[in-house]
Amino acid sequence: MLQTKITGKDRTKFFESLIVGDVEGLKDNQGTLSSFTNEKGGIIDDLIVTKTPDGYLYVVSNAGCAEKDLNHMKVKLIQSCYFSQYIIKFNFCNHMTDSSRQWKYNSFSIGKS
Repeated sequence: MLQTKITGKDRTKFFESLIVGDVEGLKDNQGTLSSFTNEKGGIIDDLIVTKTPDGYLYVVSNAGCAEKDLNHMKVKLIQSCYFSQYIIKFNFCNHMTDSSRQWKYNSFSIGKS
């Protein structure tokens, strides 16, 4: 599974632009099943998004689509930063390493200050 933490002032607004679903209406520690959609409304992948009380959205999507999902979020983030004032930071938890059984994290952040 691809586990993603999305932080930043506009995290909810940004993420709602990627999916079908009401993230803003979620209570803390409440999640919803949703889907990443393309520009035509077609489904890219399904996911679960949880609104946390710790200032981030926790998103879990399919490991088999991790590269596609990660690329979709990055492209949309770059487009958002170019056309708006979003400042979002992603922490991607892609997989566990075999030797240490620890999660390997990749980070990606972009935005205007």
